[in-house]
Amino acid sequence: MNLLTATVARTKPRFLTSFVDARGQVLAILSAASTIAILPVVAAGWIAQKQRVRGLAMGAIK
Repeated sequence: MNLLTATVARTKPRFLTSFVDARGQVLAILSAASTIAILPVVAAGWIAQKQRVRGLAMGAIK
């Protein structure tokens, strides 16, 4: 199964539910996929944190 270059595009929740098989969830694979799915969001927040703090501080000064 080619996950990264699939021709059928799916949203993240739909992608993550594809790891549920007939016997139930495969938790190790589901956990790894969830971690990979949220990494860009966490990274963007971490990178933008300095600018957010600076913006809040500048807005507090009148």
